[in-house]
Amino acid sequence: MKITLLRKKMNLTQAALAQASETTQQQIALIERGHSDPRLSTLYKIAAALSVEIGELFFTIEEFLEVLNRIIRNDFGGKTPSLRELNIYCGENHNISPYDPNWSKIEINRSNKITQKKGE
Repeated sequence: MKITLLRKKMNLTQAALAQASETTQQQIALIERGHSDPRLSTLYKIAAALSVEIGELFFTIEEFLEVLNRIIRNDFGGKTPSLRELNIYCGENHNISPYDPNWSKIEINRSNKITQKKGE
């Protein structure tokens, strides 16, 4: 999910987002790290607090690819890690859930760039 990106774009702290969405800062932190599976009602409240539609809380495959390739350029100096390494790194450093369904839709192509798998 892109809650962290949207929250930071609006210059909100986790505590401020929690208050606006009637939940706790701890719950927001767990959701952002992918360690919690929030109720739909909570997602609607978070979306409202961020002034977006609920679907905008989730990465499209195109956004996911763009973010991952930017992380590789900026954090790995262009050296492409394995998908497993990238998955762990993104969970620990960029609040991208290791369980995001887009992980199963991507691969490393011959030019060492993260791309969408053919047929996805």
